[in-house]
Amino acid sequence: MSDDSGAEVMAKQGSITFLGNIGNKILGFVFLAIVTRLVSPSTFGVYSLGLSIILFVKGFSNLNLHRSVDYFVPQYLSGSEYGKAKSTVLFVIVIGLLSTTVAAVLVVAGRRVLAEIFSEPLLIDILPLLCLVLPISAVFSSVNVLFNSIKQLKYTVYTQKLALPISKLVITVCFIYSGFSLFGLVGGYVFSFVVATVIGSVLALRNVDWVLGTDRRSVARKDILSYSLPLAFVGVIYATVGQIDYFVIGYFTVAESVGRYRVAFALSGNLLIFISSLTPIFKPMIVEKKHDIAVLRSRYQLATRWIVIATLPAAITLAVAPKAYILTLFTREYTTASTVVIVLSVGYLINALAGPEGMFIEGLGHSKLTLLNTIFLITTNSILDILLVPRIGIVGAGIGTAGAYTVTVLLGVGEIYYLKGIHPFSKNLFKALIAGVPAVTIGTVFSYHISNSQIIAIVLPVIILTSYLLSLVLLKGFTNEDRNVTNKIDAKLGYPLFA
Repeated sequence: MSDDSGAEVMAKQGSITFLGNIGNKILGFVFLAIVTRLVSPSTFGVYSLGLSIILFVKGFSNLNLHRSVDYFVPQYLSGSEYGKAKSTVLFVIVIGLLSTTVAAVLVVAGRRVLAEIFSEPLLIDILPLLCLVLPISAVFSSVNVLFNSIKQLKYTVYTQKLALPISKLVITVCFIYSGFSLFGLVGGYVFSFVVATVIGSVLALRNVDWVLGTDRRSVARKDILSYSLPLAFVGVIYATVGQIDYFVIGYFTVAESVGRYRVAFALSGNLLIFISSLTPIFKPMIVEKKHDIAVLRSRYQLATRWIVIATLPAAITLAVAPKAYILTLFTREYTTASTVVIVLSVGYLINALAGPEGMFIEGLGHSKLTLLNTIFLITTNSILDILLVPRIGIVGAGIGTAGAYTVTVLLGVGEIYYLKGIHPFSKNLFKALIAGVPAVTIGTVFSYHISNSQIIAIVLPVIILTSYLLSLVLLKGFTNEDRNVTNKIDAKLGYPLFA
C-alpha cells in the first residue's frame, strides 16, 4: 500500500530535524574541539563525570511525563479539543518542575558522598551549580515535545539544535578566556539551558495559538499518569544507560579515561543523527494510524530503509578511519579511543537496521512493554560493562553499550512482529545493505594508502558516499516513494538536483 502523504510528512519534518541535527553536531564538535584544547584532560574528565551525574538524575527526576505529551496531545488536537491539550501540557510542566526541584535538593545534600564514591573532591563544588539545570530542563523538554506533537519540528530545531549549542559554545568560551576553567564549563552549560528555554517558551506562546487563546478543560490525569508511569521508570533506566559507561569507567579507572570515552562516544554518536531525525515525527504518525496495519507496515519499512541508507555510508567512514577523525578534530591524547569508535559504530548500524522500533511500540500505547525492554537494556549493558571495563578499559564499555543496544532492538522488532505481524525488513532494505560492500572495499584501500589524516578525513566520506550511491543505483534500490518525495523537493528548489 502506498502512503504518499505519510512519506511526504516524514520526509519534510525529518529533513528539517536532520538539518537541525547537522548544525547541532557541528556546533557540538566545535565545542569539544575547542574545550579539549583549552582545558586539560583531567579537568574535562571531572566536568564529564559531574555532567554524567546530572544527566542521570535528569533522566528520571522529571518522571518522563513530557513523553506523554506527544501521545495525548495529537489525539486531542485531532478532535479539536484544544482545552484538553493545553491542560495536558500545563500538568506535565508543573509536575516536572516539582519533581526536578526535589531531585536537585537531594543531589546537593548528597554531593559529598558522590565525591567520595568517585574520588573527585571537585564534585562538591560543581554539583550545586549543575543542579540548576534540572528544573529548567523540565520546562525545556515539555516545550520541545509540544512542537513534536503539532508536527512543527522547526521550532525544536531553533531551540534544541541551535540555540542551546550556540549559547553553550559562546558562553563557555567566554568564561574560559576570562580565567575560569572547570567552572567555565559548568557555567556555560547552565546558562545555555536558560537561554534555550526562554527562546523555546517564547516560540510556543507566539506560534501555538491554543496555548494562550484557549481555556483549560479537565483531562483524565489518571490516564496521563498511567501512560507515563512506565515511562518514568524507563527514564530512570535510560538515564542509567546513558551514563553507566561513564560511571563504571570512573569507578574502575581514572577521570582522563572518562574524557577519552566521551570523545569516542560523541564521534560515533553522529550515526544516531539519522534515526533521531525521524523519531520525533514518527511516534505521532503511528498514533494517528495505529489501527491501520497496512499503513503502519508501510511507514515502518520506509522509515527503516531511509535510516539505513543515511546511516550506512557514515558508519563505514568512521569504522574505516576512526583515528583520522580523532586526530583532525581533537588531539593525539584521545587516539586511544579509536577502537571504541569502531565498536560503537557497528552497534549503532545494527540499531539502524531495526528502525524507530521504540517509537513504534510507544505509538501503539505499549508503554509498559517499553519499560520491560529498557530494563533488559540496562541489565545487559551493566553486566557487560562490569565484566569488561576492569579487563580492557574503555573498549569494554563500548562493547557493553553496542552489545546491549543490539540485543534490545532485535527484541523490539520481535515484539512488533508478535503484536502486529509487522517487521522492518524488505527487499529494498537488503539492496541498501549490499550496496555498502563496494564502499567498504574502496574506502579501506584508500585509507590504507594515504597517511595524511586531514586528507583522509575530507576525501574519504566523498569516496564512500559516491561509491555507495552508485552501487544503490545499479542495484535499483530507489523506489517510487523516494522519487515522489525527491521530485517535490526538486520542484521547491527549482532545480532537478535529485533527478
